[in-house]
Amino acid sequence: MVIESLQSTLALFIVISASLASIAGIVVLVRFFNDKLKDLFSDSTYFIFFFLVLGYLLYSVGEVAYYLSTVVSESSSSMGIQDIYWSAGALFILISFIQFTGTTLRQSHDTKKLTIMAVAGVVLISFTLYLLFSMVSGLQSPFNYFYPIVSSLIVTFALSVLLFYSEIRGLASALMFFFLASSCILVADLLFSYSFTTTMYDTFGILRDVFYLLGYGLSFVGFIALSFRMRK
Repeated sequence: MVIESLQSTLALFIVISASLASIAGIVVLVRFFNDKLKDLFSDSTYFIFFFLVLGYLLYSVGEVAYYLSTVVSESSSSMGIQDIYWSAGALFILISFIQFTGTTLRQSHDTKKLTIMAVAGVVLISFTLYLLFSMVSGLQSPFNYFYPIVSSLIVTFALSVLLFYSEIRGLASALMFFFLASSCILVADLLFSYSFTTTMYDTFGILRDVFYLLGYGLSFVGFIALSFRMRK
């Protein structure tokens, strides 16, 4: 009974934190873009933040859908409408960080840092694939493979925030929160996939929800940090 109560409470907090992150992102988007959305594809900065915010908005809608289906309706289905929102959100965030990486590389021309990021990415993705196909093989839904893989790609490209920290200056501290958030969501996605190999909400289930909560919470702080940065 205590475990079930904890699961419901954590699920509710995840929905709230994801929603707060998306709302904060929209506020930043409106303030930062103003009436310049028409220039979305002619300015990489607008492109990056528009897709980042859109990704987190879709994440939050997915969390609401997941909460309603699993907690309110008590559905045990391995797939649902939330998977569409989560998948689209992850792809938008990935596109955002790919664009950010490309922009910073074009400005710095630092091939050494590109090599470091590529090697780190290969190691991270290989480790993720190893865990998925050896330790949690036989998963029912293809989404359980998709989420950790796309999250590992997001973290790989978000690593450019660390590598080019000194070059991005004013945005560095805010973007660091998004790197940390993406890392937490990757861990949570791996635990999410593992949780489908057991019917019990155990320690791994609790850790999964805690990491999702941390991920969305850090994203919220990141958007707030961006908002304060824009006021200066």
